[in-house]
Amino acid sequence: MKSETEAVEMYSKWSLEVITTERDIGTEQLFKKVVMEEEKHFEIFETEFLNLQKFGQQGTEKG
Repeated sequence: MKSETEAVEMYSKWSLEVITTERDIGTEQLFKKVVMEEEKHFEIFETEFLNLQKFGQQGTEKG
């Protein structure tokens, strides 16, 4: 989950830099899209992590 949080922060920072220095709307929109995808990934990982804490690994092993 840490890497997803770092990715969101990094892409957000880069998008602000592009907006303020380059005034590139297309790249800004691309970064926003990427950030939204990373936020979704974080939510998925967080849910899985919480489920593992709550239920353990029962049901995750094949057999």
